[in-house]
Amino acid sequence: MIKTSNRNISNKLGSSANTHVGMPKKSLLTSEEVQNRKKQQKQQSNDRLSSRIDEERRKNAESQRFRDLELKQLKDQSKMADRELGQTRDAMQLVQEENHQLQNLKARYNELHLSHNQLQEKFNSLTDTHEILCQQHAQLQADHRILQEKYHRTDQQAIISRQERNNTFQ
Repeated sequence: MIKTSNRNISNKLGSSANTHVGMPKKSLLTSEEVQNRKKQQKQQSNDRLSSRIDEERRKNAESQRFRDLELKQLKDQSKMADRELGQTRDAMQLVQEENHQLQNLKARYNELHLSHNQLQEKFNSLTDTHEILCQQHAQLQADHRILQEKYHRTDQQAIISRQERNNTFQ
């Protein structure tokens, strides 16, 4: 069995539906009551609509706060990324300067290595010359000793000869 309100039945069947067996006849609503009911229904409808609008506003405000928070986080991340990029640029500049200094040091090292090699060659040449001079010096010392011995013998022979001559004249 389908339940329906009296009002729905009366709307469908007309005023005769307002009477039931054993029940007194309902009176019709006055136009003021109809207007009041319409106002009340309109107010209820407006209240429901206002509630939905308030709920939507609340949801939108919450959603906007969330978007604002996300935007702030993105801005903070962007600032941090900018700082990191600046630091990376600074670090790269330092690396480039250090590479330039390293290249200068390598060039200086190569110059010094070349100078060292040239000095080593000169040193080796001087060492060879020194050895030759030492050999010549040793030879000269040996020759000097021989000459000294000859001079000493000659000097002794001269002394002996003089003594012999002196002895002969005496």
